[in-house]
Order: sequence, then structure tokens, then C-alpha cells
Amino acid sequence: RASVVSTQSTWASYSYSQLLDRAFLLMRASGHGGDRVRFKMVPPQVGFVGTKGTMWSNYGDVCNTVGRTHEHVMSYFMNELGTSGSLDKNSRMIIKGSLKRIQITNVTTKKYNL
Repeated sequence: RASVVSTQSTWASYSYSQLLDRAFLLMRASGHGGDRVRFKMVPPQVGFVGTKGTMWSNYGDVCNTVGRTHEHVMSYFMNELGTSGSLDKNSRMIIKGSLKRIQITNVTTKKYNL
């Protein structure tokens, strides 16, 4: 109990802004700082495959930009869009159903706060 009292009296001598600066300094030093690396997301390039399919042709680029595996991103998108799909050999996503680019963009923005 004595250590708690001595710690409280030590911190009481600092102002709020000094404590806040120290907290951010410690976070940056540990690699968890507020200096987020912002990236520019390319808009999805969407086309139609037949009458009931949608192809997202720059899907692989988007996965690389956000630093996630193709499977991880695909699982999220399939759940959010309520459909199924697959990847072809060129890292393009083939989605069952006719979707518009804005639908895919909305899900991308929601997931990655762009």
C-alpha cells in the first residue's frame, strides 16, 4: 500500500499535458504510437462476367495494399456482401451475383476506414 501512495504523489507533480506527452512518447518508443501510416486505396475495378457474375480485377493489389492475405479479405467480403465467390489464377475475385463498384467500395471503406 505504501508503494501506491508514493506513486500517486509522484504523478501528482506533473500536469495533464506532461503526462499525455509522456504516454505518447512511450507508445511511439514501443511501436504502438499514433503515427499511422496512411495509404491510398485504389478504387476497385469491377466488370461483369456473363449475366450473373462480377469480376474484381485489381483485388490482388487491394490485398497487398492493406497487408492481408487473399483468403482473409475474401472471407470478409463474402460475409459482408452475402454471396459467394472464388479467386482465379490472376488474383482476381469472381463474385456470384451482379454487384456495382459502389457496393464493393462501401465495404472496403467500412472495413479499412479509408
